[in-house]
Amino acid sequence: MRSNNLQSAERFRRLFLFLLIMLAGCTATPGVEATPSPVPPTSTATTLPVAVLTAPPTVAPPTLIPAPTATPFPLPTAGPIISCSERKPAPDDLYVIVTAAFGLSEHYVPPDLVRLDKYLPYTVVYSEQVKVRLLAVESLVRMIKAMQAAGLRPIVRSGYRGYYDQAAVRAKWEQQYPDRAGYVSALPGHSEHQLGLAVDFGSPELAGIVGDPTIEFHTDFDKTHESLWLAEHAYEYGFTMSYPVDALTWTGLVYEPWHYRYVGVELATYLHATDQFLTKYLIQARAALPCIPGN
Repeated sequence: MRSNNLQSAERFRRLFLFLLIMLAGCTATPGVEATPSPVPPTSTATTLPVAVLTAPPTVAPPTLIPAPTATPFPLPTAGPIISCSERKPAPDDLYVIVTAAFGLSEHYVPPDLVRLDKYLPYTVVYSEQVKVRLLAVESLVRMIKAMQAAGLRPIVRSGYRGYYDQAAVRAKWEQQYPDRAGYVSALPGHSEHQLGLAVDFGSPELAGIVGDPTIEFHTDFDKTHESLWLAEHAYEYGFTMSYPVDALTWTGLVYEPWHYRYVGVELATYLHATDQFLTKYLIQARAALPCIPGN
């Protein structure tokens, strides 16, 4: 009888301990908040309109910007949101978003512009007017020399382009091609060239491919050996193509295989490895608008 009582008591003790363990597993630990499930980002591909002929397009208000996409690549903390017409990026900010919607102040001029013909021969830089920021020069020169060592003949056709130079270029396009100026030429203040970090490349092969000896820019640039090399190696020197074939909705500009921007080796390598392009990545990685457009 005593043995039966002991067995019953042992079964009761085990059952009681099991219930305690189950209750502990279902009860939150005091003072510790549960971590909410991450909200998947909503694509803005359909909310960012393309460029128009008269003014930068309107965009969704800040509350409609998607939640940042988780990424192993760290971006600097964004500062306060100001009007795009007042935006003057910090000298060390390589991740400025410039599109048909998000522009720069007409008074913004990079602080360290230098003439590129001081660093590269006339066969590469035809004009003393081609300027870039000093912080990008070393990488650009090394990249050009690497291309030349591979038997290529790269040309740098343009670099920094100030606000009023942009206005002149845009007016020329509107006069010659009014039906497509909005897609091939940025409005003044809305060009990456104003950052002093973007360069347009050329190739002596392009004229023969297009059949026009005067041609400077054409999407068939992507058929040249210079373009093929850049697509494969530019990231190694910190450069990335800003306007690939699928960038129109995000940037407002059509395919420009000749336009590369310096963003540093780290980000350029990340974009290349993940098959992303700059503007889309930067917009999805942000929690708010880069600036307030339209004023």
